[in-house]
Amino acid sequence: MKKRTIIDGNQIREVLTEPRKRVLPRDEKGEPATEATLQEFAHDYKDGTKAIVMPAEVKHAFQNYRLMRDYLKQGKAEDYVKYDQGKNGPALIVGSGPSTDDLKGIVQNWEGAILASTSQAVTIKRYGFRGRLLIAALDPLTDVQEINRIDTWQDTDAVLVSWPGMSPKIHEYWDSLNKKSYYFRAMQPDTPFLAEVLPLAYGDLITAYCLLFSCTPAAQLGLARLGGYDPLFMVGCDFGFPNNKTRFTEWYYENKKWVEKKPGPLSNIKDAILSNNGLPTQAMHIFYKRCMLCVARIDLMDVIDASNGIMTEFPKADIKDIIAKQGKGFEHLYYTKQKKKDIIEKYLATQRTYVLEFEDNKCRIVESDDYKTLMPMFLAQMGNSLKRAGQDPSKIIDVDRIMKRLFEVSGDDIGTYILEKDRIKKQEAVLKISS
Repeated sequence: MKKRTIIDGNQIREVLTEPRKRVLPRDEKGEPATEATLQEFAHDYKDGTKAIVMPAEVKHAFQNYRLMRDYLKQGKAEDYVKYDQGKNGPALIVGSGPSTDDLKGIVQNWEGAILASTSQAVTIKRYGFRGRLLIAALDPLTDVQEINRIDTWQDTDAVLVSWPGMSPKIHEYWDSLNKKSYYFRAMQPDTPFLAEVLPLAYGDLITAYCLLFSCTPAAQLGLARLGGYDPLFMVGCDFGFPNNKTRFTEWYYENKKWVEKKPGPLSNIKDAILSNNGLPTQAMHIFYKRCMLCVARIDLMDVIDASNGIMTEFPKADIKDIIAKQGKGFEHLYYTKQKKKDIIEKYLATQRTYVLEFEDNKCRIVESDDYKTLMPMFLAQMGNSLKRAGQDPSKIIDVDRIMKRLFEVSGDDIGTYILEKDRIKKQEAVLKISS
């Protein structure tokens, strides 16, 4: 099995470039992994996803340029920044988990918007929803059959929200329906093609951008906020297997009839582990959960979870109640901004993922296997970069406050930070950014 070396900041690690065998993950002691002990294994999925998806992203971006440019000029599509701004009201974020089945028989009564990926859109239509459906085309490997196996889209207020990395066949199909499209640019700061090349090619055409975080529901959250929707309610974002179900029940239209595709049994999942709340899940879903929480932390949005899975970091409500009340009257469940920060940052720290909040109220999310040693070095590097740009780093980066916060959310004794700082100074691993 081939390996490749990834240079990730100050860390070097080996990751697999071929699909990992489905084996039960183990922790450092050889015991079956749980959500609490699973860390690096989940991160492998991000690297593996990049290796598989990137060629399709690049290929499609080249193929789409003239097509998307012409659609924008002809008014068939618009930059997503022009999507209805302001308070657009509540929206449902629909994932592919088993709890999406709970929408059957009630979703047709929902008067707000729904953001679904290409995976769930046809099923939502099958369940009778005819309102504003934003179909998020996010995965470059998506086949057009995910959205064209349907009786008709003409009786639904559906729009396509897509980006240059998607197959041009999807854009051509949607145009053939005379339905509206909205375009954005995918952004991933650690991916040069998305962070540098795509803006150069499409920057004059498409100014809206969204952090994908290698996770479809996470991107749906970001697109919902960018589209002005508030508050947000999640369903089908289980990231686990409640009631021994592995996925939602999918519907598609073929040979002039609706066909039901039931998910496989839990026994098909060979790398199952236990989540923090005792539900079976798998490493991939732990990674997706982390991605969702990263998006929620960046925006500090009001999100209520109606899923039945492993997410315990959001306030909960029943989907039947949410639809019956049209998303109104749930303000008493919202967390304060500080509570959101505390809950999310403490969980992310268990996954070696840390939030650095700066004095200008911006934040950055960084992975580190040794935050005590590497994070001061990283902050020093940031300070030096600010100096070279003619800015005063002391007005933006408060190293002491940031490090104390990391010790706090990690459950480490803050009092040991002073000793740790002295040790690092003696090793001359940190430069004073205030000098």
